[in-house]
Amino acid sequence: MARSWSEIVHDVIYHPSGRPDPAFEAHLYREESIRLGREQLELMEMQTSVLERSLERMQTQFSEVVSSLDYGFSELRDAIALGFELSTKATTSAIARSAWLTQQALAESRDAIVRGFRDLQAAFTFGLTQIVWHQEQTNKLLTDILSVLKAPRKTEADEMRERGDEAYRNAINARRPEDRQQWMNVALQAYADCVDKNPSDFSALYSIGMVLFYERGISEDALTAFRMAATFAEPYSSYHAALAWLQIGYIRRCRKEMEQSYEATEEAVRLQPDWAETHFQHAISCALTDRLDEMKESLKRAIRLDRNYWFRACTEPDLMAGHGVVRETVRIALEELHQEASQEASKAIASAQARIAELNRLIQGVTDLNLPASSGVWHKEQAEKSLDEARQLKAQETYFELLDAKAKAEEAQQICEQGITSLSEEAHNAVDKREKELKAELLVRKQEYETELKALEDSTSQALFQVERSSQTELSNQKYALESEKRRLLDEAKKKEGYWRDLADDMINTLIYLWDSGPLMGVGCFFVLIGIGVGIFVGTQTSFLAGILTGLVIHFGAWGFFKVMKESAKAEQNRIEREYNDRIAALERKCSEELNLRRQQIIQQAEEERQALKERFERQCAELERLMDQEVIQKRHLLAQLFKT
Repeated sequence: MARSWSEIVHDVIYHPSGRPDPAFEAHLYREESIRLGREQLELMEMQTSVLERSLERMQTQFSEVVSSLDYGFSELRDAIALGFELSTKATTSAIARSAWLTQQALAESRDAIVRGFRDLQAAFTFGLTQIVWHQEQTNKLLTDILSVLKAPRKTEADEMRERGDEAYRNAINARRPEDRQQWMNVALQAYADCVDKNPSDFSALYSIGMVLFYERGISEDALTAFRMAATFAEPYSSYHAALAWLQIGYIRRCRKEMEQSYEATEEAVRLQPDWAETHFQHAISCALTDRLDEMKESLKRAIRLDRNYWFRACTEPDLMAGHGVVRETVRIALEELHQEASQEASKAIASAQARIAELNRLIQGVTDLNLPASSGVWHKEQAEKSLDEARQLKAQETYFELLDAKAKAEEAQQICEQGITSLSEEAHNAVDKREKELKAELLVRKQEYETELKALEDSTSQALFQVERSSQTELSNQKYALESEKRRLLDEAKKKEGYWRDLADDMINTLIYLWDSGPLMGVGCFFVLIGIGVGIFVGTQTSFLAGILTGLVIHFGAWGFFKVMKESAKAEQNRIEREYNDRIAALERKCSEELNLRRQQIIQQAEEERQALKERFERQCAELERLMDQEVIQKRHLLAQLFKT
């Protein structure tokens, strides 16, 4: 451009033109029409409130009259009541819709304005752009984008823009018109200095366009500022670029440059295809350029993105104040949307019914498996409530109720999906819990089996020890008795042996003593004397030699007898020794055999008990495995088959 923004702003501030721009006058006229329309809507809201209160009083009086009718007029009473109920519903629906329309038309609340252009939705008007841009300047998205813009004198440009934003805010909040104008001049000068130092600062350019058109009524320079803002914003923020193009389209419309307005809104749609406002403004441009088919599609697209544009379309001056064919096209578009919403609502209700039936089938299947299904039942009840609400909304056959009916039906479908998921989780959790219980029970049975086996082994070892100890004690006692008897008998035999040995020795000693002329005494002396006596007798009878031989025979015969008796006693000892040794050995063999027999009996009994424990444990394991197969594996398989779709 030939002149800098500082020069343009200087002329605007110090050399203002006398006559207002026709485009600005068109803007003021349009905003005044919107204001008057909203005043009418406020009056309508007051009237509907009075009508609603009157209707409540009428309903109360009518109920009293109907209740006083006799039983014989019951059919008439019911018919009157039904007719009044239908009339009341229709009137109430009309009142509610009218009140809702009024509230939406007055939707430029402080909260929506603070949040920015997007949150205004269908309440957006170009008369609010100054207030909203005041808040948009502090939007985090915008500040983040501006922070990455590079320029040789960026710091100075940032200071200028911040100074301009502050002055702009002061102007918006100023109470007196002259103060507002002065602050706007300061803001305009600061923005111009900012752009001179950083030409790519689209925020400052947008602010210049706002002040030039909406405060000074200069459309040409405002268009230039918005066009530059759109160019520099597009690489960083398609949203702000689209916003600038919407301003260009609106100003072109006010300037009666309808084709250029169409091109601008078309560019805004390209940049922001999911923003309802771009489609709505493009629909207006299409209507003003006789592109009715494109207008219809853009209008339908805007309403699909934001339902509130349904009423915006019904109250938009550029649509409703145009040619009859435009109004008819708007009506056809709205009717098509209504039919589309009705079809979608019916389809959604049918889908919700199918999903509820599917959920009910799954609940029945889970219940047949003896598994809990409480979560599924709860979700089914909630889905049925949402479906009933959807049917009630569908029955009213208004566009918003049809959309709400579709939303409620979809909500019912979502509830069913959640119910199916929750039911599946609940059923599988129950199966998992049962599996854990069976595994825990199996572990308990195994531990009990091992404990009982250990106890059996301990008791068997103890029994074997007791038997062995008892056998040893019994063997020791019997051996002791035999040893005692053996010692007694051996002692007696030894005494006999000693006795006979003494007698034999006494016989020899007597001869020795007799030879040595020693004293004669004891048994040997007795037998010597007998032998001498008998020898003398025989010697007297026969011969001396015979007497001597007879005496010697008697003496040595006695000695021989004593020796024989001694040997007999000694043999008796040997016999006793052998006999009792044999008896002790036999006793030990007998005790050993009895001990082995008792051991075998104990071991056999323990083995029988161990086998019984094993069989019982195996039966328990088999039963638990059967339950595991029946209540876990099979149910999981059936659940997989049940929920496979």
